[in-house]
Amino acid sequence: MASESSELERLSQEIVDSQSHLRGAKSVESFDLATAIEREIGDMEERRSKLLHDMASSAVEDEQRAAAPGASGPGESLQLTVPSVAGSTESNERIGIIWGRLTPEDVDRARQEVFLVFLRAEPPSC
Repeated sequence: MASESSELERLSQEIVDSQSHLRGAKSVESFDLATAIEREIGDMEERRSKLLHDMASSAVEDEQRAAAPGASGPGESLQLTVPSVAGSTESNERIGIIWGRLTPEDVDRARQEVFLVFLRAEPPSC
């Protein structure tokens, strides 16, 4: 997970840098360069979206593995939420936009929230 987080942070920074380069190319009316940079940004955003999707899927799988079968608990609410989002009729483009808005800080915050759920769900040691 740490390597995925590092990759996500690196990709996000590259996108920000490329957006700056894009503004510079447009300001000097270098439209061919701007088009190439826009393509690169699109590719990086696609990779970032896939990485975020993989990270989220991994977190859901971990949560499902941790939840005892048939037990009511934190895992149950997550299992109910994920299929309802995945089964919606939103277009892939809309979902991509939402994933694209996530920042590494959002992922870290979600990871901390999941960790806290696990801490609360652990039975006390006897």
